[in-house]
Amino acid sequence: MTEEPSARNTSGKGAPGKGASAKGASVQGAASQGVDPPLPVIRGYKLSRVLGHGGMSTVYLGEQESLGRDVAIKVMLPAALADEVSRRRFENEARTIARLEHPNIVSIFEVGRTRDGLPYYAMPHLARGHLGQRDMTKDHTRIRATLRALLSALDYAHARGVIHRDVKAENVLFDDAERPLLADFGIALRRGFGPRVTTAGLAVGSTAYMAPEQARGEEVDYRADLYSVGVLAWEMLNGQLPYNAGDALSMAVMHAQDPIPRLPPALRHWQKFIDKALTKSPKQRFRTAQQMLEALDRIPQRDAPSGTNAVASLQRGIGGVRRWPGTVWVGIGLVGAALAGAALRNANNDEAPADRFFRATQSDMSTALPSPVASNGSVLATDPTNAMLRAAPESAAERWVAAAERQLRQRNLTAPKGDNAFDSLVAASRTDPAHVRLPATIGALVAAFGSEAERHLRNGDDKRGREYIER
Repeated sequence: MTEEPSARNTSGKGAPGKGASAKGASVQGAASQGVDPPLPVIRGYKLSRVLGHGGMSTVYLGEQESLGRDVAIKVMLPAALADEVSRRRFENEARTIARLEHPNIVSIFEVGRTRDGLPYYAMPHLARGHLGQRDMTKDHTRIRATLRALLSALDYAHARGVIHRDVKAENVLFDDAERPLLADFGIALRRGFGPRVTTAGLAVGSTAYMAPEQARGEEVDYRADLYSVGVLAWEMLNGQLPYNAGDALSMAVMHAQDPIPRLPPALRHWQKFIDKALTKSPKQRFRTAQQMLEALDRIPQRDAPSGTNAVASLQRGIGGVRRWPGTVWVGIGLVGAALAGAALRNANNDEAPADRFFRATQSDMSTALPSPVASNGSVLATDPTNAMLRAAPESAAERWVAAAERQLRQRNLTAPKGDNAFDSLVAASRTDPAHVRLPATIGALVAAFGSEAERHLRNGDDKRGREYIER
């Protein structure tokens, strides 16, 4: 659980008696003066300290005594859930969220009430920090992997009728394996359950990431979460938010009215994705998390590693897996050795100087193209300058490389037969191993294999994961 919970609202249960209400007032008074109130008493848990304060809750570090494990316990403030109806709604929603079992969603261990009748829920204590504390601007592979994890989590939650409504950097936490997890569905709303929840007329959520319709207090659907993911994508790419203002209201107005900012030239290949995610009208946004995932995979891999870094890209792609069997690491070593050996053989078999790749020589210009023929059939003298202006003959492997690039965008890595990136690149390397785009395309495929291997192994499908490693 993050140590910087932000203000949010929910519905829940548990009406305290008069004594509890008086104690609740004193708790609020102590918190407002910057003094931590007495720790709540919760059966089965031993609380040790405050991790953070939010506008609607306080998060404590505790120990679950029956299992001896550290947990984060979020206790709602009395003012957040003023009556029994709201407290019961909160508990019902918390139980709904507790049923979300996904590798990239922080789980809820237990829902209950403190001795004073305040609703709480317990979850894992994740002490590795949140996304807002990380700089990923130079690591686009990590950015893509993080976005895939969040979109996968949202796709799973949305399919079960749950909208997060507060996707932001502070709610993306990391476990000990550096896996990103989406946390704090504390203001989540099941589709069709009822109107949005507000406090004192303020829109729920964090305005730095809030969709325009949410800031205006309108009904929201899954597309509001996807807007927030677009803000996160911009932030990870640039190291700052797309809109900045001195107060929450001004920030919300910027999201609702200001044009979508332009990315710097080096990141322009992301602009179409950002424009679709941050469009003001929900109708023009990505319809689903799955559609957004597919668009993410179509973003050109200009940050993809070259062929000489293929082994490194594989390691990055599966870097989150910390406890693979030893046989798997042996397999990776063999793959790396094979790649390195192939590169060495290609280098030894190439009789031309290395820098010849970058410049045309006199012999290239005079022999690479057929000599021009006059109308009477005589051969004309070749002008090297004119020869340079002519189009070089297309490599026989071009169609295979182009097909592989398309198949990578479609995520057709090893299937279907005859229309997948692996088979296309094998054919390209046999036809013309010196093709100019072949190394980068192979590197992108290896990185994709690594990501797929990680995903299948995390989901417990060791057989499928190893198949990608063997590829």
